[in-house]
Amino acid sequence: MGQAIRDALTGFSYPLRAVPYLFRHRLFLLTGLCLAVHLVLVAAVLVPVLWYVWPLLGDLQKHLVSLGEGHAWLMKILAGLGYFIRLIGLLLVFLATGVLVLVAGRVAAGPFLDLLSERVEELETGVPAAAFSAARLGRGLILALKDLAPNLLILVGFQALVWLFGLIPVVGTLGAPVLAAAGTSIFLAHEFMGLVLLRRFVPYFPRWGFVMGHKALAAGFGASCLVLMAVPFLNLALLPLCAVGGTFAVCRVDAGRREGHPRPASTV
Repeated sequence: MGQAIRDALTGFSYPLRAVPYLFRHRLFLLTGLCLAVHLVLVAAVLVPVLWYVWPLLGDLQKHLVSLGEGHAWLMKILAGLGYFIRLIGLLLVFLATGVLVLVAGRVAAGPFLDLLSERVEELETGVPAAAFSAARLGRGLILALKDLAPNLLILVGFQALVWLFGLIPVVGTLGAPVLAAAGTSIFLAHEFMGLVLLRRFVPYFPRWGFVMGHKALAAGFGASCLVLMAVPFLNLALLPLCAVGGTFAVCRVDAGRREGHPRPASTV
C-alpha cells in the first residue's frame, strides 16, 4: 500500500515537473505552437458565438421586462431575472465553448504534442528518434484509425455504467462522481502515456495492459491531468504538460525495467 501511494504521488507530480523541464530544455517552439492552436480556436469559436448570443440574450431581457409593463415592481423583478438569465446564458456559452475547444484542440494540437513527446523521449533516453519515412507514417496512421472504434466503445460503455450507477439512491448519487473521476483519470493516463507507446506501434489493448500494469502510477498521473483539464479555457494550453508527463511516466517505467526495478523512478 505504501509503495502504491508513493507511485501515485510520483505520477501526479509528472505534469507539474514538466513546467521547469520545458524551460530547462528550451522546448518553447512546440509548446508555443500548442498555445497558438489554443488561442486561435478560442477566438474562432468564442467571438462569433458571443456576437450572436449576447444580443439575443439582451432581446430576451427586454421582452421579459415588457411583460411587466404598467407595474413598476414587476418590471424590476423581471429585469433582475433577465440579468440572471444573461449571466447563466453567458456561463453556459463559456462552458460549451471550453468543451468544444478542448475536443477540437486535442485533434488540432495532436501532431505538436506527439513531436513534443518524441523530443522529451530523446532527451530522457538519449536515443535519437526514428527517421521519418512514408511507411512509418502510414503504419502509425493505420494503428491510430484502428483505435477509434474501441476507444469510442470504451468511452460510451463507461459513461453508460456511470449513469446506471448514478440511478442507485444515495450510494449511486454519491459514488457516481467519484467513479467518473477515477475512470477519466485512467483514460487520460492511457491517452498521454499512449503517445510514446503508439510511436512504438504498440496496439490499443496492449497499451491498456501497460497502463493497468502500473495502476498506481497511471492513476496519479491521470488525476493530475484531470485537474489540469478542469481549468476553463486554459485546459488546451496545458495539454503539453500532460504530454511531457506521460512521456516521463513511460520512460521511468522503462528505466526501472532496465535497472531491474519494476517500480518507476521517482526523480525527473
